[in-house]
Amino acid sequence: MPDRVADLEIFESISWCKPVLQDPDYELQSTWSRTFVPETRENELLGHTLKNENTIRGWISLYNRPTKSRPLRDEVRTFMSLDQGLNGYPRVIHGGITATILDEVQSILVSVCLDSAGLSPDNVTADLRVTYLKPIILPCVVLIKARITEIKGRKYFAKSDIVNEKGVVLARGEGLFVTVGREKL
Repeated sequence: MPDRVADLEIFESISWCKPVLQDPDYELQSTWSRTFVPETRENELLGHTLKNENTIRGWISLYNRPTKSRPLRDEVRTFMSLDQGLNGYPRVIHGGITATILDEVQSILVSVCLDSAGLSPDNVTADLRVTYLKPIILPCVVLIKARITEIKGRKYFAKSDIVNEKGVVLARGEGLFVTVGREKL
């Protein structure tokens, strides 16, 4: 909880983030992959290696509140504060990090959606397509908007955009995620 509170404070002080944070149709939920589990080393990449003042300083996710007509959590708004430890070129994020961000936000969305349906949240990426539209200049704060577009049995299809403070789409991702039993991971 302390990490989430500190992360929230980063974004509450930024004027363009406030309307998203205050949207009553969305609620804050912990991002599971930001919690490093030392015993198993689970979530080490995003919960340890890329969780510091020089890489991904802050990360919070707000999921749609379930309703009668829309009972699943199938949409997310994620803020990230990114710093120069993610450089590829000087002051420009590495393309592989952009792909990692899009993959992780979509995969965690699938996990949250599965959990909201009372199912095991475990899934793997089967396909990820990334379109790089504009450079992501560091340091910066970005908003990643993701939604599940289709569910076919164990297959979950998702789309996401990384946008800047002006709403300009910097990168776009489309993914296919397949549910799996934890014993197969």
